[in-house]
Amino acid sequence: MGRLISEESGIGATRDLGKYLGMPVLQRRINKDTFGEVLEKVTSRLAGWKSQMLSLAGRITLRRSMLSSIPVHTMSTIVLPHSTVARLERNARSFLWGDTVEHRKQHLVAWEKVCTPKSKGGLGIRRIQEMNTALLAKLGWRLIHDETSLWARVLRSKYKVVDVRDEAWFTRKGNFSSTWRSILKGMREVVIPGISWVIGDGTSVRFWKDRWLSQTPMIEEVITTPTAELMLDEFTGARDRPSWGQNENGEFTVKSAYSILTRDMRPKPNMQTLFTGIWRAVVPERTRVFLWLVANHSIMTNLERRRRHITDTSLYQVCKGGEESTMHILRDCPAMAGIWTRIVPVSKQREFFTAPILNWLHDNIGNNTDMGGHTWSTLFAISTWWGWKWRCWNVFGNSGKCKDRVKFLKNLATEVFSAHVKLRQQTSTCVREERHIAWTKPENGWWKMNTDGASRGNPGLAAAGGILRDDRGAWVCGFGLNIGVCSAPLAELWGVYYGLYTA
Repeated sequence: MGRLISEESGIGATRDLGKYLGMPVLQRRINKDTFGEVLEKVTSRLAGWKSQMLSLAGRITLRRSMLSSIPVHTMSTIVLPHSTVARLERNARSFLWGDTVEHRKQHLVAWEKVCTPKSKGGLGIRRIQEMNTALLAKLGWRLIHDETSLWARVLRSKYKVVDVRDEAWFTRKGNFSSTWRSILKGMREVVIPGISWVIGDGTSVRFWKDRWLSQTPMIEEVITTPTAELMLDEFTGARDRPSWGQNENGEFTVKSAYSILTRDMRPKPNMQTLFTGIWRAVVPERTRVFLWLVANHSIMTNLERRRRHITDTSLYQVCKGGEESTMHILRDCPAMAGIWTRIVPVSKQREFFTAPILNWLHDNIGNNTDMGGHTWSTLFAISTWWGWKWRCWNVFGNSGKCKDRVKFLKNLATEVFSAHVKLRQQTSTCVREERHIAWTKPENGWWKMNTDGASRGNPGLAAAGGILRDDRGAWVCGFGLNIGVCSAPLAELWGVYYGLYTA
C-alpha cells in the first residue's frame, strides 16, 4: 500500500523522518540503532591516536571537557537505551585508560571510584545513566512550574497534570509517548523525592506528609523535632508552592539532582582534606593525577603487579632491598631516602620517614610552608613525581644523568611555583571586554560581500554561502552551495572563492 501511494502521489517513501531541533523524529520503538549518531560522534572524538598521544592527565581533561557535553542535548529530552549507555560508558573507560583494538591496558582504578567526586577520591566524571535522569528531572521540574509555555500547557492538558502529589498521572500506560515516559522517570526518581514546600496560606500543604519544615515529613520527626512557631500568610494571598529542597535557595539544578541519584550513604573514612589538597597542589596536572593514583594505591609497582597476577616477583629491581611497594619507591629506597634527607629538616625527619602512606601524603601536601621561591607542598609533590620517573627510567634502561638531583628538584619547584604565581596575576588583572559584532556598511558607492563556510566534522560534509549588499545594506545577490567533503578552513576558502567569483 505504501508503495502504491508513493507511486500515485510522486512522494518518495522513507523509514527515517529525519531530525527536528537536533533530535530524531521517532515513529517506532526506540532501539540501540536510534541513537547511533551519538555513539558515532563520541567515537570520532575518541580517535585511537588521541589515546596514544595524550597522557593520562590529558585524556582525563578531554573526557571531562568535551565528551561529557556531546550527548547532553539528547539526554535532556529522552531516556537513552541501556545498550547505548553501556557502549558510551565502555568507550569512555577504554579511552581513559588508553585501550586500543589490539591491546587492553590495565584499568588502575575501578570505574565506580573514578565516577565519584574529586573530594571523595574520584575524578568527578559523571555517569551517563544518572546524568540522563538528572537532565530529564530538570524537564519535569519546568513542567510543574511553567504555566505559560506552549509545550508545558500541551503536556499538562494531554496527560491531565494537576497536582504534583497526585499519583494518578504517574501510572505508566501503553499509549504514552517516549518523551512523556522519560519525563515521568525523572519525576519519580528525582523531583518527587527532592521536593519541599514553601508555606503561603497553608491551605494545600499536608501537615504530616509533606516536607515543609525540614528534609523529612513531620510524621517521621514528630518525636525529635522541637516545637516551633510558623506564621501563615493570610493577607497577601500567597499560595503554598513547591520548592527544591536540595538547595538553600529552592532553585532546581542538575548538579543537585545528580547528587541525589549518586548519593552513597555507606560509612566511609573522610578523605576530603587529602584529595582536596592533591587537586589544589601548585604542580602540573600530570603530577596531581599521579598523586591521585598514589592515594588510591594504584600505581603499578611490582607488588601491585603481583597482586594482579602479572608478575611472579615483587622484588624492587633497582636496589634489590625489598618488595617494590609504593612507599619503598617514593621514600624508603636508599636512593630516594638520600634525597629526602637533604630536603626534609632534621627536626621533622623522624615523623617523615615513619608515617603511613596516607598520613605521609596528607601532612606534606597540606604543608604550604614557604621554602624560598616555592612552598613545601610543591617541592614534595615534584620530588615524589620525579622519584617515580627515575624508577621507571632505571627499570626500562633509560637512566638520565643528573649531577645534583636535589638542586634539580628545588629549581624545578621554583620554576613551577613562579609560573603559577605569574599566571594567577595575569588572570586577576584580566578585564573582560564586550564587543558588539554587527555588519558595517561600506563606503558610499561600494558593495560588500560577506561569506562563510562550515563542515559537519573536520573533515566532513561541507557547505558555503555568501551575500552581497550595497552601501545601504540592501540585498544585491547571494549564493549557497554544497562543497562535498573537506575541512572547515577549506570550506571557508571555498566561500571566499565563490564570493569573489560572484562579485
